[in-house]
Amino acid sequence: MKKKVVLGILAIGIMAMLIVIMRKSSVNVIQSKKSDADIVISDNSFIQETNDIYLNTDDYVDKSVNMEGYIYVYSDDDGVDHYAVVRNTPGCCGSDGLAGLDIYSDFGYPEAGAWVEITGAIKKDTINGMDCPIIYLTDMVEKEEGKKFVTN
Repeated sequence: MKKKVVLGILAIGIMAMLIVIMRKSSVNVIQSKKSDADIVISDNSFIQETNDIYLNTDDYVDKSVNMEGYIYVYSDDDGVDHYAVVRNTPGCCGSDGLAGLDIYSDFGYPEAGAWVEITGAIKKDTINGMDCPIIYLTDMVEKEEGKKFVTN
């Protein structure tokens, strides 16, 4: 009887440890069947992952990332155009927020609003006097539009 109780407690402990390990491994570095990138930003963690990359850029520099979103173009204080891959998010007035990451491409950009899947390496750059992450692209493919509005 004592052996069964001990084995039961041991089994519960092992299962609890596996759950903790699985949760920790899915927070920042997510592997996907479709990409061998270090980080795959999915619909279910888009805001969380992009915000974490912004807030902890040094932890992500030189890691590869894969994500989907639409091309967003904005100008800096000097009038230079910058490109980003973004999604719509809740904002102050409904769905007017944006989350995403700046991108740099040696091979051009599609039109603003085009839905793309990108892969590249995260670097740190300065825009308008602020250090920010930017993905230096190794691959960009236009695709059918995915989930444009995300909430997490």
